[in-house]
Formats: sequence, C-alpha cells, structure tokens
Amino acid sequence: MQSFTRHSRGLRVTAPLANTGRNITAIPSRRCVSQSAYQHRSSPSSYQPPGTSYSPPLLRNHGRVDDHPMPDDMPREDYSTPAMYSLSMLARILRYVLYGVVGVSAAGLIGVEGGHQYVEHVLMAYPSHIRVEQCDAMSDEALYVWAEDNDAWSGGSYGGTASSLGFYARHTLRSAWLAKEYGVGSSGITAIGRDEMTSEDEALKGMIGANKSSANSPGTSDPALIVAEDYLAKTIQIARTKGIAFPANLPHPREAYPLRSGRQTQLPADRIALDLLTQHADILERLSGPSALRQAEEIYEMVLRSILDRTTINTVDEQCKEAELLRLAKKLGDVNSRIGAAERAIGWWRWGLSQTDISLAETPILPGSVQPDQRALPDQNKSQSWYSRLFSSAQAPNSSEPSSSENKHHELGIMSPEQDIDSVQDYPPLVRRALVSLISTYAAHLAMYGRLAEASKYQSVGEMLSRHSDQGTAGTPSAALQTLWLNLRSSLISMNSVEVDHALGQDTHTGLVRLAEATRKAEDVIRSISAPYNVQSKVQKAADSQAIPYVPSKATPVRTVELADRFGRTTSKSPLARPASQLLRDAQRTAAEGWNLSGVLYEKLAGLTTGASERHSLQELALDCHERAMGWSTVASGGEADGVNQIALDEDSLGLGGKGVGKTTEYWRNYMRVRAKLEASVSQPEL
Repeated sequence: MQSFTRHSRGLRVTAPLANTGRNITAIPSRRCVSQSAYQHRSSPSSYQPPGTSYSPPLLRNHGRVDDHPMPDDMPREDYSTPAMYSLSMLARILRYVLYGVVGVSAAGLIGVEGGHQYVEHVLMAYPSHIRVEQCDAMSDEALYVWAEDNDAWSGGSYGGTASSLGFYARHTLRSAWLAKEYGVGSSGITAIGRDEMTSEDEALKGMIGANKSSANSPGTSDPALIVAEDYLAKTIQIARTKGIAFPANLPHPREAYPLRSGRQTQLPADRIALDLLTQHADILERLSGPSALRQAEEIYEMVLRSILDRTTINTVDEQCKEAELLRLAKKLGDVNSRIGAAERAIGWWRWGLSQTDISLAETPILPGSVQPDQRALPDQNKSQSWYSRLFSSAQAPNSSEPSSSENKHHELGIMSPEQDIDSVQDYPPLVRRALVSLISTYAAHLAMYGRLAEASKYQSVGEMLSRHSDQGTAGTPSAALQTLWLNLRSSLISMNSVEVDHALGQDTHTGLVRLAEATRKAEDVIRSISAPYNVQSKVQKAADSQAIPYVPSKATPVRTVELADRFGRTTSKSPLARPASQLLRDAQRTAAEGWNLSGVLYEKLAGLTTGASERHSLQELALDCHERAMGWSTVASGGEADGVNQIALDEDSLGLGGKGVGKTTEYWRNYMRVRAKLEASVSQPEL
C-alpha cells in the first residue's frame, strides 16, 4: 500500500500510497526547492536531488477540482436579492405614506367634527325658547322668560340645532353661526362655490347671487356676514326638502299692516322654519345694502304674519307671542327707516304699540304718514318679491276686510306724563322689555326727524315703564337681571331725553346733572353684572342732599371685566348668560355715550365762560370725560383698559388704527379737539 505525506499549515503528514510498500513524504515544492538550494549552497558535495513527490490538487467539497477557489465570503452573482430589496423599501415607503395620509385625514375629520360638536353642545347650548307646555307658571323661568331673548338657531329649549334638519344642514347652520360670531379669514369668502347653482337656487340664496354685478351687491360688506348668509340660505334650502313647514308667501295685494283677526289664514309654520328665517333676515339686515334690507323686510313680515296667526296654549305662550310681535314690529320699523321709508317705519312702530293694552289719545302723526288701519294695495304692474317669485306655488289667501272692532283696535294716542300708570304694572317682564325697546326706538326716530315734542312725550312713557319694579322673586338672578336691564334702559332713555331737551333749549347745567345720574346708573349696572372690581369706588353724596356732578374722579374705574358667575358665566346651558353678556356690553357703550355727551356739554360751557381759570377747569373736565368715553368704548369693542389714566396713553390704539372703531374714533376726535383747545388756552397768557 502506497502513502503520501502532505504539509498542512507547516506540519508534515505522511500518507500511505496504494499498491506500494513504501511511504512517500509529501513536501511542498517551494520548501523542497529552497531546502535543496540551501544544501547546495552550503555544501556542494552533499547535494542530493529532490525526491520525486506528488502533490495532488486540493479537492473542493463538491468534488470539483479547482486550482483557484473563491473565498466563501465573496458575494455571488445574485440579481434577485437587490431587486427584492428595492421593492421592499418602496413598499415600506408607500405604506408609511398611506399611514400618514389616513392618519392626517382621520385627525382632520375628528378635529372638524369635534369642533362642530363643541359648538353644538357648549357654545350653542343655551336655550332659545321656553317649553310652555311643561314649565311652571310661577317659576322664574316662566315669569321672566330670558330664554326668549337668546338668538334662536332652531334648537328650541334644548339649544344648539334641531336634529330634524339632518347631518349636512346642521353643519351648515353651525358654520353660519361661527361666521356670524367669530368671523372668517381673508379667504373665507371664496370657500363657498356658486358655479353649480341653478336659477332657482340663486334666487333662494338671497341677495348675494342675485346682484353680483349690481352696485348694491354686498361685496364690500363684512365677509363673515356674506359667508353666514350663504350658509343660512343653504340650510333653508335643505330644510324645505326635509318637509319642514315654512310660512306662505306674502299675499298680493294685501293690507299695509296685518290685522289681529284671530282667524287662522294659513297653515301653521314650524318653529324651526321661523327661527331660520329670522336669523336669515337678521344677517341680511346687517349687510346693510338696499337690496338686502328690502329682502329682510319681506322675511320679517312673513314671520310676523305667521306668528300673528299662531294659536297659544297658555298664558306664558301668549306672553311670548306678544313679545315676539313687538320685537318684529321694531325690526320692521328699523329696516324701513334705514331704507328711507320713514312713513312706513312709523306705521310699523305704531302697529307694534297697538298690540299692547296701552290706550292713548291724540297720536302724533308725521306729515303724510300712513295710518296702521289704512289699506295700501300695491301696484299690480310692479314685480313681485323675490320670495314670491321663487315660491309662487305657496300662495297665502288674502285677508278679509277688517271689521269696525278691528279698526278700533289700531287707534293710538300719546300717553301724557301725568297719566296714571297703574296699568303698567300688569305687563309681564318679557312684554315690558319688548315694549320699552320699541318705545325708545320710536322716540329716537321722532327726535331724529325733528318731532321733539312728541319724542319727549314718548320718552317720558318709556322712562315710566323702565322705573316700575317687577313683582318677581327678589334676590334671584333672573329678577336681578330684569332690574339691571330696566335701569340701563332708563339710563339710555334719559340720555336721549337730555339731547331732546337741550335741543328744546333746556339749561345746560340741568342737562349735566341728568347726564351724571344716567351715567352713574350705567356704571352701576356694569359693577353689578360683572365680577367684583379690584378697586371699589363709592358714589359720594353731599351732606345737604344736593346733586353732585358725576365727575370722572368719582366714577367707576374703567376696567376689562368678566360676567359674574351668578348669571351663568360658567354654565353653558344657562338662559341668562348671553342676555347678561349683551347687557354688560350695552352698559359699557351707554356709559361711553354718557361721558361723551357730558364732555360735549362741558366744552360748550367752557366756550360760554369768560374767565380763563374757569374755562381751563371746564376744558379739563371735558377732556377727562372724553377720555373715559374712549375707555368704555374700547372695552365694549373688545379692547382692554385698566384704570383711568392709562386709557389715552397710546392714542393710535384708541384712534383710527385701534380695535375700537366707529364710536371710539368719534370720541377720540372729540378728545383731540378739546386737548388742542386746552393747550391753546395754556399757551395764551390770562388777560
């Protein structure tokens, strides 16, 4: 048997060879050659030729002979693995993108819907109507009925929006509420498309799409109101498809002013429809364009006629109906006055007064004014209203001729200040509030048109109605809010009365005393309805019971305040929160107007005074009054103020470029005019 020897890592291995009886030592050739060469160099005589040895090639595992094997860690020629890796990375990227799109979309939808639900259940949760069939007639809720003073957005006594409108209509209605209350961005007006509207939809939308090219288009109006009007028009359109009963069209021809006939002349309209139409008319009225005002007048009249024919179920429901008729008559008069139809405006106000039980005599009638019971049939050649053109199928029957008893119901007159007002105590608080508002508006309109004597008499009636206390539960928040409301309205009527009496030639000092009392009432309302002041101020009284002018140094500090908790500031479903907030804002505006009028009268007295020292003192008082007027107006407009002397430090923030615009700008100009006079008087030496 043969064997061979193999070197592995420097070791000498001998292996037997087959068919031989000897062993052959396998030595690497390089080592053998070098070793023989070394022996030859060292000793030539001892040289021996290398033995013949056999070194077989290395065998790979798979049995193939390869003289140049590849390392095991060398990558092979594999084309499928990189392709699969690329596809795996691409799929991973697409999966992450899909997850992101789905997550962002879900977060957006959840955010939008969560915002709508927050508006529905928190911001709009206040009740707008009272449940007359379930309420206790002796409770504060039924006695003062503050829920009727809230804006109705179809939710009724539960607040929010009505579920019968459906998912999409409720969302559009909430969007209209948000646009009206909080406004829209600069691009908000382009968020609503109008290209796919049909001609009927364009008419239903109202005055936006109908007058795009007209000069009366509200394109220059507040974008928030335009967006709100568009959303409301869409809501009304959807509500009609849901089967909600809307009032019938105004009959043509018809009487100028509806008569309380007590007969059902048309099918009763749904309360949801009346709320939607009232809000639509209110937004159209705010848009202020002539076309918008005319459409608002038509909608208000449609709602009024529908409510007039509505039957009541109890005393509380009758009070709500009477108060709503008074409010609608006031709105119709306001809209006609802004249009320029003074005669029709007076007719609507007098019609509203005719719905109460006040029996007056010798009504002051402006030249050419229309009597409420006079029939005024429109020209048949004139085009019908936009509501009539759109819904011509729903025509209401014409009213019948009034009877003599119905005509007598519309005879009005003027109540003299000396008349006994025991009958005033019979008015419920809700009706009293609506009646006082109507009378004050009517008196202001008469004064604006120069009918000063008649305006003064109506103002006296309004002051008497405001001074009477209600027979309610003393100490309750509803009763306190009613008293504060009447006090503020009395303050406002007193200020208007001072203007009228001053125009009639009353003494300026007397007017200042009355203005001081009216302004004090307004600031007392602010202190009573808001959270406690950090700095309390008490009205000082003279020892001899003489009237002390309400100078700025003794007035209530001008501060940014919050509503008191007792009026439901922290309760979203409280019916008092929104009326109290509105009353606080009105009180701040009334106080601002009172101080401004006082400043004007002080400035006039300074002009009539010959002494430089006294004139300087009066001008300083006028300057302080205008400063306080700017402060209260800024607070009422959403600005901030803290203290008296910090108000006019930054004139730019209070003037033309500040938050308070309109009245605040007027007060600022008065302030600058008086300050210029004061600086001129200081620079001139005393004669």
